[in-house]
Amino acid sequence: MNKKQNAEEEIVLYKQRFGKLGYEYRSSDWDEERKLKALEKLGVLEIDKTSVLDFGCGTATYTPYLRKSFKNVIGLDVTFTNVKIAKYLDETCGYICGDGLSLPFKDSSFDAVLCGQVLHHFPDIIYPVLEINRVLKEGGFLFIIEPNDWNPYTSFRHRFPKKKYGYSHNEHSLGYIYIYIVN
Repeated sequence: MNKKQNAEEEIVLYKQRFGKLGYEYRSSDWDEERKLKALEKLGVLEIDKTSVLDFGCGTATYTPYLRKSFKNVIGLDVTFTNVKIAKYLDETCGYICGDGLSLPFKDSSFDAVLCGQVLHHFPDIIYPVLEINRVLKEGGFLFIIEPNDWNPYTSFRHRFPKKKYGYSHNEHSLGYIYIYIVN
């Protein structure tokens, strides 16, 4: 595909959602339980490492849970309004507004990176994955959670907010993801 993300479109979309919903722009308690289970199934919470980057953290969707396993937890999102909500809801982690295609970190900065439902916002995932690989330490972990659009329930849940609040042209369904990283 060779197409990079239009970050400005993402910023405008989430700023509009924040404008309509304010700090209520969050998910339900049921969603919170589901997210914790996803992290447990991936084994994220069993890793005893120092630093983790929550790449595309949104409004602190997964970030606070990462404190169970990591001493230094940084959430990064391209949208300032998402970072503002994340900071408001969770003071235990650090939050930074930044572009996932040009991460504001030195090479080999993190023991792990979590991409929680964010890669489908990039038209070509090779660009963010290469940048993630750059900031991962040798032997680091990359965890990816993506919506299963083949599941009718998930597909419906994604269509409703898009219809109500708009969507980004960056978004696309991901089928199988094959990633080979030699770090």
